[in-house]
Amino acid sequence: MSPTELNDYIRRLSSCRFVGCILKSIGDIYISVRAIIFLFYFFTRHKRKYEKKYTNEIYLVNFLY
Repeated sequence: MSPTELNDYIRRLSSCRFVGCILKSIGDIYISVRAIIFLFYFFTRHKRKYEKKYTNEIYLVNFLY
């Protein structure tokens, strides 16, 4: 293998078609999974907080009546 072929091979390996795309897709998957986990955590915390507040108001209304 001549040096020019070797350079071409290295360039082809480091191009987006091979290594770059794999790394990029892994990064995208990682980011999307973290975003989904964050959103799920955020919504469950907010829902719990809302339910707590709502049940307190229901108890207050029942107590007043």
